[in-house]
Amino acid sequence: KIYFFFFKDFKEKKDFNQPATKNNNVINFSEFTDATGRTALHHAASNSSSDGRAILDILLNSTTIQMIATKDNQGSTVLHTAIKSNNQSAVNSIINKMKAMTSNANIDQGINIVDNLILEKNHNNENCLELSIKMGLPSIYILLEKSITNKKSFDLAELFNKVGPKTIKSIINDLLKSD
Repeated sequence: KIYFFFFKDFKEKKDFNQPATKNNNVINFSEFTDATGRTALHHAASNSSSDGRAILDILLNSTTIQMIATKDNQGSTVLHTAIKSNNQSAVNSIINKMKAMTSNANIDQGINIVDNLILEKNHNNENCLELSIKMGLPSIYILLEKSITNKKSFDLAELFNKVGPKTIKSIINDLLKSD
């Protein structure tokens, strides 16, 4: 049995002598949120320590697409949270999990789900690509950009207009290094 003990403040009280709701071997830990609306996945994605990575892996192995897309009170998905924490390992794990979960789906549906997660906007009207650039994280931007399959789904020119020439130069340099 897996018990969650992540949060001090909950929106609603739960009986912690009982495990989180379990349905078809998927644990619905998104029903547990702290005062900021963050789930256990949000907290694990923000922790880049080896313990944080291990917890994230455990949680990702027993999650659904909807739980990964759950937003906190700031409108941030788990992916936004990993980017805000500069946790490239978590970003990679979340993207890979989404791809694996959608690999058996209709090809267009699977692609759209991953693209939609990356392009989902938070309350600051930032998708994950924009957030990675704003945070000065070109390596995370590159990882996200390479994961988007429908390049028409975002406007690269509009994105670059927001960030300026220094960031563009940094991204180009990192792209040259990675290929």
